[in-house]
Amino acid sequence: AHCQEDIRLLGAFLEQAGVREIDANAIKLLFRTQMFLRLCDYCTEDICCLLAHASSYFSIVDTLCGSNMDASEVGNVIATLAFIAHCYILDEICPLRVWHRYLFRKYCELRTLNSAVMKLLELLRYSLRLEDDDLRKRLSALLDALPKPFFQEQNQHSRRASSSSVASAWGYSAPLAQDMATARSTGSTMHPLSSDRSSTSMMLPK
Repeated sequence: AHCQEDIRLLGAFLEQAGVREIDANAIKLLFRTQMFLRLCDYCTEDICCLLAHASSYFSIVDTLCGSNMDASEVGNVIATLAFIAHCYILDEICPLRVWHRYLFRKYCELRTLNSAVMKLLELLRYSLRLEDDDLRKRLSALLDALPKPFFQEQNQHSRRASSSSVASAWGYSAPLAQDMATARSTGSTMHPLSSDRSSTSMMLPK
């Protein structure tokens, strides 16, 4: 079960992204993505900011795809765009290999996910900055979907909760906190992508 705040936030995001059709598996992936970001110790405001960017990116990609993206692929594309957004706006990022391990492992290989990231960046023409008015509108819609007490509770929780116990409850095979600590200790940077540009199984124009 998901809390009302998760449902409200996802609903606001899908509205801002202009998603018209999405299937149950995609919804499940996006809920897991929200939980994943919290387990990475990102505060609610940062999560809303990266989702605001991802909603804009999806609108662009969907238009380039002719607005006929398969409903089963919507979740995978959005989650990948969330990765791109978090690399752009956050100071401390979670490497692509960790996203793959906890969100995409059953869907595709890491090499394929990396290729999808590069393809999406190409579609966005590597332009990730939003206009101020557009960002303000999207961010306000996401923040307004959450009650103020939720911010305080979640932001306090992100600083003190045991990520390993929550990750275990979500069926993850290893503590996410340990993976994040390993990534930080190895000096992962803002450039977790390789130059591989091979084809991707996602429903994207070639």
